[in-house]
Amino acid sequence: MSKAKKRFLIITPATLLVLCLSLYFAGNHMLSYAMSPVQPELAPDSPLYDHSREKREYENEIDEIANKQMDKDDLWLKSVSTVMSIQSFDNLKLNAYVAKHGMNSPFSQTHNWAIFMHGYRDNPSRMSPYAHHFFDKGFNVVIPGQRGHGWSEGDCVDMGYYASIDVTTWVSKILSQDKEAKILLYGVSMGAATVMMSTGHDLPDNVVCAIEDCGYSSVWDQFSFQLKEQFSLPEFPILYIASALCKSKYGFKFKEASPTESVSRSKTPTLFIHGSADTYVPFAMLDKVYNAASCKKEKVVIEGATHARSAWTDPNKYWSCVDQFAESYFLSSDSTAQAASSM
Repeated sequence: MSKAKKRFLIITPATLLVLCLSLYFAGNHMLSYAMSPVQPELAPDSPLYDHSREKREYENEIDEIANKQMDKDDLWLKSVSTVMSIQSFDNLKLNAYVAKHGMNSPFSQTHNWAIFMHGYRDNPSRMSPYAHHFFDKGFNVVIPGQRGHGWSEGDCVDMGYYASIDVTTWVSKILSQDKEAKILLYGVSMGAATVMMSTGHDLPDNVVCAIEDCGYSSVWDQFSFQLKEQFSLPEFPILYIASALCKSKYGFKFKEASPTESVSRSKTPTLFIHGSADTYVPFAMLDKVYNAASCKKEKVVIEGATHARSAWTDPNKYWSCVDQFAESYFLSSDSTAQAASSM
């Protein structure tokens, strides 16, 4: 055997081993980067939150307006709500803010409820403007902290896969307090993906409709897009490796976390909203989930809106469409009619 062949036989296995280890560590790094949990000191609702870390940077005027309203409505939320907890199917303690109408409210007898799911590495305060809007329309509101986000327990940010099951548990919690409850599900960004995946579960008829704002079509699609957008890398092989590691560590593959597949078997009427200038969750994903949905459905495009900023880019169109959609499922002949008629 020649010296060249001997060197080839020695170098090739070593090179393959280095390559395999490099790809493994790259896939594992991606999984950790994308799905590691938010630590309590970074979660504003946690008692361990480190306020010295607070920084506020605005990308543009719309972003500044949105964040200032979120801060203002978060103060409102804290002033009118109590904290409610549930135990998840896998024994995690999950927390939520609950604001209910009191005896002196014109909506004291309301059975209308809305659950609001926040976005990726975010917190309930980001959903407070949406909750405030519906509270003023006569809804009791529930704003959970998603699993893995510091206030609620969880060992990863699961992109809505298990959190969609948590939604069903929050629904059950509401029904344990109000058997006549009529429930709306509302989510933005990852929260929208969570809501869409929840509609693929066997929800009770008490869940009468859902609203998703700028949710992704699947975790695979979103990670593939971000891998290319942020790092100029193709999905093969790193995304495949990360997905396999996710299955081993957390119990699901990226393609299994699919709002597109979930809405294809949904019976929950759903309003799909997306900003035309969204470059974080690509605008094209709107048609992918909308076209797949088997439920009653409506679609709203907010022209010029970037990611999760539709409500501030064209608030008149946004809230008009949201209210009209909600009104069609929450008309009532009892004392809650006042809430519906004001929409």
